[in-house]
Amino acid sequence: MVSSSKKQKTNASQRSQGTSMESNPLNLTKLLANDNQHKVFEEHFHCIPIFTPKFGKIGNFEHDDFLFPYLLRQQNLFDFCCETNDIYHELVRVFYCNMNFRKNRITSYVKGKEIVLDLNTFGLLCCNIPSKGNIVGFGLQCEWDNYDRKESYYSMCRISREEIELRKQQSVGETVKNRDILSAGHLKLEDRLLHYLLSYVILPKFSNHSQISDIELQLMYAIKMNIKINWIEMIMRQMWNVRGTQSHLPYAILITNFLQHFGVSTNGETKVSLNLCESKIDVEAVNKMEPSPRCPQPSEFHAQSSSSTAMPSNQMIMDELHSLRGYITNRMDALNTQNQQIQYELHCISSKLRSMEVDEDSSEPES
Repeated sequence: MVSSSKKQKTNASQRSQGTSMESNPLNLTKLLANDNQHKVFEEHFHCIPIFTPKFGKIGNFEHDDFLFPYLLRQQNLFDFCCETNDIYHELVRVFYCNMNFRKNRITSYVKGKEIVLDLNTFGLLCCNIPSKGNIVGFGLQCEWDNYDRKESYYSMCRISREEIELRKQQSVGETVKNRDILSAGHLKLEDRLLHYLLSYVILPKFSNHSQISDIELQLMYAIKMNIKINWIEMIMRQMWNVRGTQSHLPYAILITNFLQHFGVSTNGETKVSLNLCESKIDVEAVNKMEPSPRCPQPSEFHAQSSSSTAMPSNQMIMDELHSLRGYITNRMDALNTQNQQIQYELHCISSKLRSMEVDEDSSEPES
């Protein structure tokens, strides 16, 4: 058996790491209003992982003369991408469990408090992101001047169209399946960062971060061309669409803002502080990925001129480094997601075992 001292050390370690693993079974009566909500929560939301929130220190990029922060300011997304807060995993799940979306209004019910988010309230709590602009359903009306899917993508790439097609041939050979794949790894650094914020912060997706979807490409084009987008409705629809799947639940930081605004009590709830290594997007990390420039010696100039056809160019080396960085980033994201899934599955098993122990204790006859 595990000693009580070891148990205390384990619990203290979990608290210090900001984990959401809880020592007691959930009190659903406190969280939810009725038996029907209890059933829906247990069957569909109890063990769904929370999408790891990310936020950017975008101002630091401005100091290093990056352009994309200015583009985010034009769309009123700058502050939204910088927003951070503590999160409450179970309250996020309850919010999604009781969520409804009708006529551009989100409603939910958490711990006795009704939450009503119309466009104005939602925008106010989301750093005043805009509620007017292009949107049709969950797609964009692509009747913009000079928009062409392939040309827009190639204009953002750091290597030529011919080189991209050649790499497809060299990797697995061109097929119908991979012919139209738009790889994020080929993007210029600025556009890669813009896509990263789009797919992790603004409209989070849960797989294939190494690829650019059509809607992401359209949004990147809109941001770069300063075409106004109805970001509030885009985010509302994203939240609603995710609710009907088994995907990780996004926007935990926003939901904490909603709970605080509507006076939902967090007493007794497990507060999770963000792990900065996982959540913060900062220019320091990008700078560490960039190769340090150095001045070549005169002998190197001679070597390059005499054997330029045999040696790879600096641009080729840079391209390979960018591709490797993208691969490593995607692999680390995938491993982080798998780790979260394992933690929550262990948490669910632990909760069920504790419930079984309680049932066994209550069924024992008194001596």
